[in-house]
Amino acid sequence: MNAFGFKIDSWPNPGYPKGPMAGTFYGDPKHTPQAAVDAYTTRDDLIDGRKISALAFPSGTQWGPFGIFTQTDATGYMSATAADANQNGQPDQTPLTGQTGNAVNLLGGAWQNMQIMYTAATHRLTIILADPDNSTRTMTWSRTLTSAEINLINQKHYYAFTILGSTGSYWAEQSIQKLSGYFTPESPSLVVRQATTNGTSLALPTTITQSGSYRTKAPIRMAPTKDNNYFTGVLSHLLLTHYDTAGQQVTSRINANAYGSDGNQWYFDINPATYKSLTIVTYVYRRTASTSDASPSAKFDIPLPKLSFSGTSTSAGTSGPYTVQPKSTVYVTTQLANPSIGPADWIKPTALITLPQLLQATAGPGVTQTGQQLTVQFADIARGTTGTVTFALTYSGQLPATLYPDQLPAGTGMRLALHGYLYDQSPDVINAAGARTDGSYFYVPTTLDAPKANSVVTSPPNFSINTTKDIDSGNFVPQFGSAQPAASAVFHYWDVTSADTNPQITTMDPILAGHPTTDIAGTAPGTLTGLLGNAIANAPQPTAPVGYQYLGYYEYTGSGTSSTWHSAQDTPTTFYYQVPTTGTSALAPQQIAYIYRPISDHYFSLTTTDLDFGRHPASAASHDLSLPTLGNVQTTLTDHRPSVGLPAASGPWQVSVAANGPLTGRTTQAVITGAQLVFAAADTGTAQNVTTAGGVLALTDNASETLTLGQSNVYGSASLNWAPAKIQLNLPAQTITPDTYQTTITWTVTDGL
Repeated sequence: MNAFGFKIDSWPNPGYPKGPMAGTFYGDPKHTPQAAVDAYTTRDDLIDGRKISALAFPSGTQWGPFGIFTQTDATGYMSATAADANQNGQPDQTPLTGQTGNAVNLLGGAWQNMQIMYTAATHRLTIILADPDNSTRTMTWSRTLTSAEINLINQKHYYAFTILGSTGSYWAEQSIQKLSGYFTPESPSLVVRQATTNGTSLALPTTITQSGSYRTKAPIRMAPTKDNNYFTGVLSHLLLTHYDTAGQQVTSRINANAYGSDGNQWYFDINPATYKSLTIVTYVYRRTASTSDASPSAKFDIPLPKLSFSGTSTSAGTSGPYTVQPKSTVYVTTQLANPSIGPADWIKPTALITLPQLLQATAGPGVTQTGQQLTVQFADIARGTTGTVTFALTYSGQLPATLYPDQLPAGTGMRLALHGYLYDQSPDVINAAGARTDGSYFYVPTTLDAPKANSVVTSPPNFSINTTKDIDSGNFVPQFGSAQPAASAVFHYWDVTSADTNPQITTMDPILAGHPTTDIAGTAPGTLTGLLGNAIANAPQPTAPVGYQYLGYYEYTGSGTSSTWHSAQDTPTTFYYQVPTTGTSALAPQQIAYIYRPISDHYFSLTTTDLDFGRHPASAASHDLSLPTLGNVQTTLTDHRPSVGLPAASGPWQVSVAANGPLTGRTTQAVITGAQLVFAAADTGTAQNVTTAGGVLALTDNASETLTLGQSNVYGSASLNWAPAKIQLNLPAQTITPDTYQTTITWTVTDGL
């Protein structure tokens, strides 16, 4: 539209088009053609609107390809224009068949030389077509632009050169090869551009032809308009382009110290005469998010990964909250879309995700983990397409957790999200020295804590202040998801016997009223802070203070009305933060109370009776004997262990018996070999939660041989009772020296099972 040029045409357009129509443009339905009508160009026998009889269409006379000047109006409608007057041979009326005068032959299958020249000073376009094998066949077309066309050029201050082909439904039979060209700008000439990082112009360039210093200017921020395709951005850097003595282009980044701002615009001072012929200054802008309502397409959100969760690797899963059970695996699908106004090719976008320590990734295609940082590497993503990476996370927590794909809502419990930063390998992301640096094609000034930043940033950049230009671009990248909430945990060391001296102490549960308020002397209780789902670093350990026995711990994890008891052997090596600090002011914080009891030999008392198997003749031992006790046997256990505030199940005990040696004669010291005590299961009367068992105890010197006869899984006293027939002394046949035989057995009560 509003163009001038030259065409070589080998097909006649004989129709009767409707002609230019004000207010329309190329493709407008008002120009719907009739049969054999070209809707956007005049007939080929019209020059400047006048019919030229010499331009006869094939009707018995010879015709062929021809060359003619063209122009288009603001609607795109094209018409033919005459060459300047007094040109020898009227070339625009000469068929290019090689049969007329000096005409070249475009039908002979040979290459022809074509030269296009435009002289800006005279506004004259010249076309030379020549046969390289016959210098007499040279044709020249020249045309000087009209004052109206010159006025349009003066308004725009730039030219655009285009080569077009139009073949309709046929294939092209023409070719172009060895295309080259050059231009000589007015010297000195300075062109000032505003462009995106991929080179797209954001505003009409400014051309300056003057000697001496000139101050170039550009906006602090690029606001979205229809003319710049609703681009919103901030300055990334400045480029300086000039041409050396050999005519080669030289482009370099302008040092940040060389340009500044006046609060409203960036500026850079340059003298065009410093460089040969043409100099170009380009203000390069990086795209940022936009919330403008100027147009629906003006709103632009930075593209971020979209997450969905599933219990299987083959399911698409849910893009909403997902509950993951302890010791299970969740599959995460990550999708990243390159918008239609994004980079032509989004080069290797990379999501750097910080994982809670309760989540560990399984390495796979595009996924690696180092410490808590998970790297998700996408392949290059073409504009308007989406990249996808799927990976697995294993959850090692003790409580069910809810995973959120984006922002965490306020609330309690294990609420986790993936928090990440988005980088890419755009070649335009460079530092002040011009070297490739970590960053993003998209610029987010509010991101201050990105992991690949080289400098500490405490506040968003103020683009009207010159000193902000050199802030590390590795910081200002898109981020997504939610950082882990803050969390805290309180540790206690409590003595269960404190209830013996303080009747107000009724429990060891740290969230119930009546728990101890004083820790054991010499311990290191305290409150630690961290992030939800992470290990509690430097957590106090349950090492028993001198003179104490460690019983176990209570832990409150933010749900329910009481804490959970864990026995000593179930104490983990690592505790994790499980209660967020924010949003839970009405709830107790996570608490771990280690419970101890002073070591003492007086918590249990055990009374037993002797086992008497009576008097028997020695001769009876000539065969095996099984001898019952002469009377009932009772072993009584009394439990005095302090247990206020502890669950009953925290107080198990067991009773066992062991032999100290064989049956030995009191006078002769003779030994009966192979003797055994055989116990049936004892009777416990009305005692509950006590189980008994029988067994055989060999009367030998093997002190390590013991027999457990009764046990309980809770606190409490009990009696073990045997009728005479329930305990037997078995003697194998042997010769026995008459004597009173005896041995010692040891009854033991053990705290715990």
